[in-house]
Amino acid sequence: MNPGTLYLIPTSLAGRPLVAIYPESVLEQLRKIDCFVVETPKIGRSFLKGLDLERQTSSLKFFQLDENTSVNIKEILDTLKQGSNVGVMSDAGYPGVGDMGTELVQKAHQNNIAVKTFAGPSAILQTLSASGLNGQSFTFNGYLPKEQVKRISKIRELERVSIERNTSQIFIEAPYRAQYIFEDILSTCKSNTLLSLGIEIETERELYRTMSIEAWRSEKIDLNKKQVVYILKG
Repeated sequence: MNPGTLYLIPTSLAGRPLVAIYPESVLEQLRKIDCFVVETPKIGRSFLKGLDLERQTSSLKFFQLDENTSVNIKEILDTLKQGSNVGVMSDAGYPGVGDMGTELVQKAHQNNIAVKTFAGPSAILQTLSASGLNGQSFTFNGYLPKEQVKRISKIRELERVSIERNTSQIFIEAPYRAQYIFEDILSTCKSNTLLSLGIEIETERELYRTMSIEAWRSEKIDLNKKQVVYILKG
């Protein structure tokens, strides 16, 4: 028996179902998947609404995989080895890029299981594209430290590296810390350093903005509880 394929499925940043973001050629492939690895089962099921009218989501198998859940990855691999295709969906965006799924993908490669992905929404790449900053050389740094002292130290380091290597430094943060991160950047970075923000991407409140730190300091903007991607370019 040939093993199944592990499909990495980018999902809407605004919660839209898969049928609203993919062409029919991709949807045909997604309809062949019976098992899904998700962060939040309720959100995962909502992405599948309307995908296949002949099959209810209640008939599908779901594995939960997030930072707070210890999932039996061996069980997922066994499912793949038995010939079933498995789809991986985070709550928003690309699995494995600033999100869950990395360990599972590594294990799939180690077990000679095919891994495929689709072109889809990515807050990181969309912000970089809209920023006007260096898209030829950039680094995605994930989340910054939660402790403010360490966070400020990291911001200084990213600015320094950006200047020395002429790179764009990208990072993200949880919505409830978005305003704190923004204020730390403004109080830490040089006045002529550029900061690009991608705010609430794919929603009616979507905004991309690139300005110098000096200009941002005079801008009144509230990022509290908002989804934000940050890019520094010294």
